[in-house]
Amino acid sequence: MRKNQSLRSFADTVFIGLGTALYAAALTVFLKPSGISPGGVTGLAAIVSYLTTLPTGLLTVFLNLPLFIWGFKQLGGKFILRTVIATVIMSVWIDLFAALLPVYDGDRLLASLYGGFLGGTGMAMVFLRGGSTGGTDIAAKILSKRFGGFSVGRMVLILDGIIILLVAVVYRSFESALYTTLTIFISTKVIDSALYGADRGKLAFIFTQKAKEVTGSIYTHLSRGTTIISAEGGYTNEEVALILCAVRVNEAATLHRAVKDADGKAFVVVAEAGEILGNGFPSLY
Repeated sequence: MRKNQSLRSFADTVFIGLGTALYAAALTVFLKPSGISPGGVTGLAAIVSYLTTLPTGLLTVFLNLPLFIWGFKQLGGKFILRTVIATVIMSVWIDLFAALLPVYDGDRLLASLYGGFLGGTGMAMVFLRGGSTGGTDIAAKILSKRFGGFSVGRMVLILDGIIILLVAVVYRSFESALYTTLTIFISTKVIDSALYGADRGKLAFIFTQKAKEVTGSIYTHLSRGTTIISAEGGYTNEEVALILCAVRVNEAATLHRAVKDADGKAFVVVAEAGEILGNGFPSLY
């Protein structure tokens, strides 16, 4: 048990280290030299660094300190501890890479695309291991609790919107704000795809009078298990079987064929499944 926990902790550390390194490389090589912000407190630190020439990594830690204290009081120590560790590691990478890595001074659109992709990949690696880089994550969690009408995602969007406005004012460039918006959009999409995309699927609700035939056909075509629930038609009052089956997106068409082969009169409703985990659907962790 302890060995498994040690291996998991080691894997967490490696993923967080590599993820923060990718994010730092995206910032120092592509984004900051092109006057583009990655959003969040790190983006704010990059703006302050532009105005003061102070190291971005050091400013990231400094700007996060009040948020760490606030978060410790509101969210508890376990979440904040991992956040502090990830933020400090990332800040070290940022200042180290600023001294060692060459900067990209080409097309700003390419800088935005590659910066958003690499930064999003890095953040996804951190999030996959239960870490966080602080900043807007902490503020969004606290503010969403205080203002019930706003979700965490909406609060992050509002805070990043403020950063985008600051970029336009400080860099005196509307284009910088547009590229910043594109970078944040790309990184968000990459994070969502990494966290949920690989486990996203379809959930089928199948109403049929031939439950055994349908479940047998699904297993033959897809090797997927099913759950059968006894139901009753609201209009006809007839007993009917409700079969639940979760499949990958690329298996949805095969599922349709399997059901049709067994019962051409079956009523099928297919819904999006944001994430599928468990037996037959291995986790990303």
